[in-house]
Amino acid sequence: MELVPERRNSLENKEARKRHAEWLQREHEQGARFCYVDECGYGMYTARTRGRSVRGLSAKRVADNQRMPNITLMCAICPGLGVIHSTTIVGGARQDQFDQFVRSLFECDFGEPMAPGHGRNRYIVFDNAPCHRGVEARVSEDMPEDCKLVRLPPYSCTLNSIENCFQSLKAHIKRKLSEHSPVVAMEGQSLVTARRQLSLH
Repeated sequence: MELVPERRNSLENKEARKRHAEWLQREHEQGARFCYVDECGYGMYTARTRGRSVRGLSAKRVADNQRMPNITLMCAICPGLGVIHSTTIVGGARQDQFDQFVRSLFECDFGEPMAPGHGRNRYIVFDNAPCHRGVEARVSEDMPEDCKLVRLPPYSCTLNSIENCFQSLKAHIKRKLSEHSPVVAMEGQSLVTARRQLSLH
């Protein structure tokens, strides 16, 4: 069972999703290009055969000796092309890291070379995560004229096609970690460092 905010499917938010879908269709018909951006995190002790908590304890509660940062993958995909840019971060994503990631997308062609005066917009689409707040103002001076930032309506993660990619990615990572033999730290290396290197790999 999961508590879901009632406003997630409010009339206002559903109308905003409808407007976004209609705008998306119009822009596709005019030949615009889209890049979807998001990040996902996974724990360094994630495994398909582990993850249930003892009855009566929160599943998010972790023993102090196992508490460590997650690995965050920041990724950008284009429909029909796939991944065009990605980076990994130890810990959670910060605003400055997201800003730098968005700036790096300004130089991408989103699938094919773009001649001057092509008249086709490029859109970078992202959600309302905390590290995304205020990015429009911070990167506006560096943004090319043909590139625009588009924020999804609230509680509309299903409109971001990258979510499906993350589901497959996390399943792959969990499967690989569960198949791996127990991690043994090298001399002079901590177990946390060894586990982090495996997760990043």
